Order: sequence, then C-alpha cells, then structure tokens
Amino acid sequence: MPVTRGRFFRKVRWPRLSWPKPSNLTSGLSLAMVLYANLAVVTQAYPSSIVSLPSPQRDDHKPLLARAVPPPGGNSSFHQELQCYLLPFGWIGVISHLLTYYQMICLGLIRSPIPPWPKLSCGVCDLMLNTASLLATVPLAIWTIVRCRQSWELILVSVWMTLLVITQGCMAIHASVSDEDDSGNPYFWLILYAFGIVIGLVGVIAIAVKQLREGGKEAQNVRIVTGSFGGFLGFVLLVGVVILCIHGKFRSEDGIMVALAVLGALGLVAAFYSDLVIAAVADHWSGAPHRYKAVYWVFFGAKRFPLFSL
Repeated sequence: MPVTRGRFFRKVRWPRLSWPKPSNLTSGLSLAMVLYANLAVVTQAYPSSIVSLPSPQRDDHKPLLARAVPPPGGNSSFHQELQCYLLPFGWIGVISHLLTYYQMICLGLIRSPIPPWPKLSCGVCDLMLNTASLLATVPLAIWTIVRCRQSWELILVSVWMTLLVITQGCMAIHASVSDEDDSGNPYFWLILYAFGIVIGLVGVIAIAVKQLREGGKEAQNVRIVTGSFGGFLGFVLLVGVVILCIHGKFRSEDGIMVALAVLGALGLVAAFYSDLVIAAVADHWSGAPHRYKAVYWVFFGAKRFPLFSL
C-alpha cells in the first residue's frame, strides 16, 4: 500500500524542538541559537540524499540555440558537436548542391532553368521570387552559425554555406534585372563563393583530421570519402598533363590552364566533399533531419525558388 504524504510525516521521527519564551534581547538571541542547533540536528539525521533530486538527462534546460538536433548513430565526441548543424548534408546535401550549381549556370547565362531554357523575360516576377529566396535562406544559414558557435570548424562550414546562398541569390537577382546585352555578368558573384570555398575547406579538413585522430567507424568512413575525392582530383590533374603531352608543347599558359582546371574541379566537388564528410562523421548518410524539420525543409525549398525563373 503506498504511503501517503500525511502518513509519511507521522511515521518519520522528527527531532524534538525546544522553543524558549523570548522576553528580552537575551532570549531572542537564545532562540536564534536553538534554531541553528535544531537545523544542524535535522541535517545530520536526514542526509541530503533524501532531499536532492536527480537532474533529468534532457537538454530542455538549455537555451534554444544550444539544443541538439541528433541524427541517428555516431559515437565520436565530435559527433556531439555536429548536432547543432541544421543545413543539408549527406546525400540530400549532394542533391541540393547539384540543383544549386544547375541554377547558377542557367542564371549566369540569363536563361530559365526550366527546359527548353528560354531567355529570362519576366523581370518583376523573377525579382520577387529570387528576393524571397534570398531573404528566406540567409537568416536560416546564419542561425546555424549561431547554433554552432562552440565549434570553430562548423562555424567555417556554415559561413561557407551562407556565402553560397548569398552568391546564388545575388546571381538570381542580377539575372532577373539583366539581359544578354548588358555589360554586367551574373558570374561576377562567383568571386564571393570562391572566398567561401577557401573558408569552408579549412573547416571541413579540420573536421576530417579531428575524426581521423579519434578513430572508430566514423574515421574509416572519412578515409573512404577523402580517398575518393582525392583520387578524382588526381585524375583531373593526370588528364590535364596527358593532354599537354599529346599537344607536344608546354608553355606557361598551358600550366596556368591546368592549374585553373584543377582549381575549378576542386571548387565544384568541395561542397560534395563537405556534405559526405559531415555525413561520415555523423554516421548518417542520408542527412534527413530528425528535429527542426520545418526549418530544414523551408531552407531546402526556398533555395529552389530560382528554378522557377521565367
């Protein structure tokens, strides 16, 4: 039979308290001393373990920006830091970046991403659509930077992704108010993304190195991803050298072109590498969200608005 609160207080042997009758200042001081002595007796008779409550193992007591977004799997310590990252990664991130590159290529040519790729003609509609995309994606990317403020590596990657959405938005807005005869070229905004690549690769490489030092299954995944992308870049470099050898002459301009080709390939695959490295460390290859799903898919969907430029 459960013990009720009243029955519990009746069964507990409470220390007998003596109460003096205060009549003057001396008896008042005596009362204070007796109360202090009785408090000490109670503390010794009933240790703190019966009144202390265990803290719940949850993150509800943390600020909203510090709460976790845990993907399944993963045992490394850095995996805990990755829980703040809200932007697409894994195979969803790869698909997202493929669509982003496709949009940027079409908009740079002042063409609609919708086949048969007509010339952009709906200036006001495209301007509103692309502005809405920029205003919706940039704050969510900045929110990820704030959430990951405890990890400088993830801050750099988040800054990179923020610069990417800014580059795409500025290119789309530029294309919506331009035509093919304008002297301005939307591809000019790729300079901004180039800075983002340099910043982000520092963070991604640091993540990979940290995971390789920690070891485990995630480290093996990082080795596979890094080896695959390193092999791809080596293949591009080898093809460039073979072409130069077949050409028969090697000039300084040819060396510059090979270097630019390798750097261009690096810029294209860098985002894919970051997506898969984060997925390898998180041991969550799809990258599908498990918390803040609305934020995740709003970002993904708003980033696709320029696909409907006409």
